[in-house]
Amino acid sequence: METITLISSQQLPILSLAEIKEKYPDQWVLIVDPELDDNNEVITGKVIYNTPDKEDLYDHLDFAQHRNSALEYIGDCSNDVVLPWL
Repeated sequence: METITLISSQQLPILSLAEIKEKYPDQWVLIVDPELDDNNEVITGKVIYNTPDKEDLYDHLDFAQHRNSALEYIGDCSNDVVLPWL
């Protein structure tokens, strides 16, 4: 079984969406304390979890600990991918 080490989000760097895209290609990411633009698109935030598997990401939503958070897929979305509003 995979061991996951949690660290305080205070220790995580604030990344721009461009930096997140560069660091986590083709991954689902859980971002806490996101800064959003007027269209609710992520500008910056702290990535606390990443995975290529969407279901795995959903299993780890508790990592956000009831803080403001965002889910993003960093990659090309095909027409059959549906992103639900949470």
